[in-house]
Amino acid sequence: MYSRFFENETVRNMTGSLGGSIYGTKIYTDDSIINTAAVHAGIANIGETKIVDIKILPGETSYQGSTQNGVISSSYEAWPGSYTFTTNTINCVMAPIDLINFREKTNQLLSFVVTGKNEGSIFGTDIYTDDSNLAVAAVHSGMVTLGETKVIIVQILPGKSSYYGTTQNDITSTSYGHWMGSYSILSSIPTFKMALSNLVNYRDKINQILSFTVIGATGGSVWGTDIYLDDSNIATAAIHAGLVNDNEMKTINVKIVPGQASYDGSIRNGITSLSYGSWAGSFVFVDNTTADEMASENVTDDGNKMEAESSE
Repeated sequence: MYSRFFENETVRNMTGSLGGSIYGTKIYTDDSIINTAAVHAGIANIGETKIVDIKILPGETSYQGSTQNGVISSSYEAWPGSYTFTTNTINCVMAPIDLINFREKTNQLLSFVVTGKNEGSIFGTDIYTDDSNLAVAAVHSGMVTLGETKVIIVQILPGKSSYYGTTQNDITSTSYGHWMGSYSILSSIPTFKMALSNLVNYRDKINQILSFTVIGATGGSVWGTDIYLDDSNIATAAIHAGLVNDNEMKTINVKIVPGQASYDGSIRNGITSLSYGSWAGSFVFVDNTTADEMASENVTDDGNKMEAESSE
C-alpha cells in the first residue's frame, strides 16, 4: 500500500483509467488511485475526463474488494483513512478544445462542462465548424460569459457549404467556406441543475421533490424497478423508467423516498436493472401529480413496500 496523499476534500478533474491499485467497494482506502476507483465505482469510463467530488471519510476496520466495470478492487484490513465519490459528480465531461473527434455522432446531443474563454479561433455563427474552439464559441453564442463555468448542450451537425462570421459578445468569429463537420450550442445549464450521478447525498431529504436536467445514457448501473436505490445512475434509470430516450435531454422530477427491504430488477426500454436486498435510500421519478401521489402510497416510512389488503 502507498502512503496517504489527500490534502483536500475535492478533486475537480480526473480521467478514468485502469492503471492503479484500489482497495474497497464504494468506500475506498485513501491511497487507492482515484482514476481507477472512479471507473470501478461507475463514475467515469476509461479515458473519460470528468469533474468529480470526493468525500474524505474516517478509516474502516476492513475493506471488501469486488469486480465492477472491468476493474478489480482488492480487500484490505484496517486502514486509517478512506474516501467515497459523492453525488456532485455530474453526468458530463470537461469540454474538449473542439469537436472534430465527435464528427461521426451526427444529430446527437452531448453535454460538456465549459468555462468561457476569449482566446481561440471560431468559424461561423450559431452553427460553427467543428474545429472551432468550444469555450470561445460558447461565449460568442451567448450561452456562457467570459470566465463563467456551465454545462452546455451541443448538437453535432453535418458539414455546411459556408459559414458566416460575426461579432457577438465581444468575440469575433470568422467566415469560412465548405467544411466537413459542424456543431450548434443549444443551451446552457448551471452545473448545480445538471443531473448528478446518483442521489446518495440527498438521502436525508425524504419526500422532497427535486428537479434535474438529464441526458439519457445507457452506461450506468441501476438497481430496482419504479423504486430505485439512491446510488443508481439517474440518467440510465430515467431510460429504464421510460421518461427519456438514449441521448434525449429532458428535465425530470425525482422524489426522495426511504430505503426498501428489497428491490426487484427488470428489463425495460433496453436497460437491465438489477435486484438488490436492503438499502438505506431510494428515489422514484415523479412525472406529474398522479405519479407523485402513487409514489407516496407505495412507500412506507419504515422503508417497506405496502401491500394492498384484499377485502372479502
